[in-house]
Amino acid sequence: LSYAIDRQALIDSLLNGVGQVATGPIIPAIEWAYNPNVKTYPYEPETAKQLLRDAGWTEKDGGWEKDGTKLSFKLSAFRGNATVEQSTVLVQQYFADIGVDAEIEMLEFGTFVTDVRDNRSADGYYSFISYMTPEPEPDGNYAYFHSSNAERGSNFTAYVNPEVDELLD
Repeated sequence: LSYAIDRQALIDSLLNGVGQVATGPIIPAIEWAYNPNVKTYPYEPETAKQLLRDAGWTEKDGGWEKDGTKLSFKLSAFRGNATVEQSTVLVQQYFADIGVDAEIEMLEFGTFVTDVRDNRSADGYYSFISYMTPEPEPDGNYAYFHSSNAERGSNFTAYVNPEVDELLD
């Protein structure tokens, strides 16, 4: 699905072109820690469709189906920030363009935060599409990606990877 989203178009339309497509949590300005060789997902809707086919999904009635289940999910976001609200609608449209059904659930900010905090799971139930001022050092990523924070902490996607832990340590 990452191939279905035109990130540069989001930056151009929602942020007046001010920004750059992230390749990970460390920005290029932190040269000693930034890896310019990280795999990226350029905007290639046909690649997205082919990868769905490769994963066993078939196109049916304008959408995708596998083992009798329709490819459909919820995009949760919070109200009160125009960029967040607009980007959610645009991402939903990018998914619709390749036949993927994504229903928007727009929540009050407090409800959104509680939902994210209380419903984390190891299968990556939540992902964040975010923009923020980056940390001046990569240490700030410890809270978001270290396994020790997967159950209670800022690692909301419950990401666990011993190799990443070692690098962060």
